[in-house]
Amino acid sequence: MKFNIELYAEQLDAPGPAHTTRGVVLDNKDVANDWVPLVDGTFGLLTWEGSNYRIRAWGLSDTDSFKVKYYDGSTENTIGGVLTPSGGKIDSTGTYASFGTNSSAKYWLRYEWDNAKTLFESNLVN
Repeated sequence: MKFNIELYAEQLDAPGPAHTTRGVVLDNKDVANDWVPLVDGTFGLLTWEGSNYRIRAWGLSDTDSFKVKYYDGSTENTIGGVLTPSGGKIDSTGTYASFGTNSSAKYWLRYEWDNAKTLFESNLVN
């Protein structure tokens, strides 16, 4: 039997991928309770190399649809198309011409404008 295991861990508020130019951790928040992160197995990783990105997320409902978004301080922009989970997961790649050019942008895996199902960038909203 052969298999690969990929593990990722980050301490809350640690200077991890959310503070680099290669990616961000996305998690769901208790929006009614000061944006405290929920530890319930629902999270995502958004990574990029140049204009190529990869979005992976786990613990999602297969009946929901999501879009990768970024907010540059004045405008919310969409990256790629609509993503629908399969088996509770999303794993999608694509190219976005100006992706990553705004280092102060906030990144989200947005569910139809519903904050309760949206995954927010981990270290920027808490």
